[in-house]
Formats: sequence, C-alpha cells, structure tokens
Amino acid sequence: GDNGLLVAYDDGEAFRAAAQRLAGQLGWVRAMGAQARVTASGLDWGRIIQQVEQVYTTAISQPNQLWNFIYANRSTTNTIETTVGIRLDRLLPLARTPQALVDQANLILAAGALPKAVTDRFVAALTAMPVGTGTAFTTANDIERVRSALYLTISVPQGAIQK
Repeated sequence: GDNGLLVAYDDGEAFRAAAQRLAGQLGWVRAMGAQARVTASGLDWGRIIQQVEQVYTTAISQPNQLWNFIYANRSTTNTIETTVGIRLDRLLPLARTPQALVDQANLILAAGALPKAVTDRFVAALTAMPVGTGTAFTTANDIERVRSALYLTISVPQGAIQK
C-alpha cells in the first residue's frame, strides 16, 4: 500500500506475513512512512472541525432553502400566487387524502424511492393536520397539507434523487 499494509484485526498469520514482507525492504518502509505523514497532516483537529461544521451547515441550510422555496412570500389562500415554481393546483385535489398525496409526492420528487416506514410517517403527519372544508380545494388547510407533503418529501435523503 501507499501508507502501510492492511491486515485483518484478528488475523495473526496475516500480520506476521506482512511484517516479514517489510523486514527486508527498508526503502519501501521509509516511503510508506513519508506518505503516511502526508496523509496524516490532513487529519488535524482544525480541519476535522471545519468538515463537521460544513456538514452541519449544509444539513441546516438546505432544508431552510427548500422551505423558503415552498412557503416564503406566498399566499395561503390564492392558488395563483402559490404556483411560483411549483404547480400546487395539480396536487390540491389530493390534499384531503393524505395517502394519495404522499404517494404522488413520492413519485414526482423521489422517483418512488421513499421506504414505506417513511411514507407512513408522512401520512400520519398530514392526517393530523386540519382538513379543508367545502368543495373547492383551495383552502389554507388544503394548501398547507400539500406544501407539507412536498417539504417532507424533499427534506429526506431519499428525496434527493431528483433534486
């Protein structure tokens, strides 16, 4: 290898064979040691902390950006104003049937890849939300159910398929 030789943790015979292989090749051992120092130099705590911070920043900012895309500055009652970038009017008839709404969001945004356990949780969450009333599917409750289904779908890792 470049940095050393790898053997299984519990394989004493493999360890012995690797040690014997290295015993007569001092130049190779020195080259691997130099390369290992180069590799290890990139593993300082400051760099590790930066990488962890970057992961957390992405984990927090991406859902916030998606939320803004779906919710920010849009009317809760006027479907024309809610269709900037997303045609909610095609999903609104499904707002009062959470399973159908989640199935459609899963199909469109995650190529049907959401596990059943995830879609079951989404259906339960949407079912717990207030239901619209009347024959028109443009109430604030209907729109909120559709927005919530979209947000939940694109916020989970499997929803990243078609982002």
